[in-house]
Amino acid sequence: MEEKRRDIPGHTVFLSLTLVFLVTVGVFVGLSWYINKSFPKPPEAFSSPVTTGPRDLTLNVNTPEDLSVVFDKQLTIAGQTLAKATVVISTEDEDFVSIASAKGSFSKDLILVPGLNTITVTVLNDRGDIKQTLKRIYLSGEQL
Repeated sequence: MEEKRRDIPGHTVFLSLTLVFLVTVGVFVGLSWYINKSFPKPPEAFSSPVTTGPRDLTLNVNTPEDLSVVFDKQLTIAGQTLAKATVVISTEDEDFVSIASAKGSFSKDLILVPGLNTITVTVLNDRGDIKQTLKRIYLSGEQL
C-alpha cells in the first residue's frame, strides 16, 4: 500500500507558529503581571538629615582689646567660637593649639615681650573652614 502524502501549505504553518508564539508571549506577560501585583512593593526609604547642618564659623576674641598697652608681661587671651573647634594662638615665637570647650570658649595665658606683640588667633572647624583675627598688644617697660 502506498501512502498518500499531503503537503500542508506554507501559510498555514506560518499562522500556526505565529499563534503558538503569541499565546506563549501572552502567558508570560500575564504571569509577570500577576506576580508583580501579588507581592506588595516595599515602601520607599525616607531620607532626611539626622542632625542639623554645621553652623557658620565664628570667632570673637573678648580680651585683650586690639592696640592695648599693658604693663604686665603675663596676658590672658580669651574668646568664643564654635564648640570643639580647633584654636591656634600664634605669637612671634610660638604657636599654641587647643580645642574650644563644649560651649565654644577658649583662653590661653601668654608671656609678652617688651614692645609690640602681634597675636594671631585662628579657628578651624571640621569642614576645613578658617577664621582669623589679629591682636596687637604693646608691653610697656615703664611701671605706673
